[in-house]
Amino acid sequence: MENNDKIELLQAPITKSGQSEMVDAVCQKIMSGELDPIKTEIALKSLEEMIKLIRSNSHVKQITREECEKYGKTFSKFGVEITNSSRTTYDYSGCNDSVYNDLIVQQNALKEQIKIREQQLKSGADISTGEILNKPASSTTEFLTIKFK
Repeated sequence: MENNDKIELLQAPITKSGQSEMVDAVCQKIMSGELDPIKTEIALKSLEEMIKLIRSNSHVKQITREECEKYGKTFSKFGVEITNSSRTTYDYSGCNDSVYNDLIVQQNALKEQIKIREQQLKSGADISTGEILNKPASSTTEFLTIKFK
């Protein structure tokens, strides 16, 4: 791998103040021109993607969970507090409950009605009645999309 194709693994701070100091330092380097803003943005996106992949790896999750379980439900290590937690999710699709299914149908119909009304509000008029409507407030957020080859 060529040097231009990678970023060195950073020593990540593990305190809020350390994180804040690192953020301030990187932002200052970008603003002063010491760091290329586009290359930095690409490196940050790459780090995000790698973090997602590492944290979602089932083997890494299992090993980390097993290590944490050695210390109990809540413990402190390296200056941070860690709590072992769990979340239960339910899939109601297989229950075959007619009341639930009817409610889902109603919910979907309401969502469709809301979409239609939102379009009318955006246009400023209800075409079927000719009523003039108050347009919603809007804001635009600019962002970059980065795709790795």
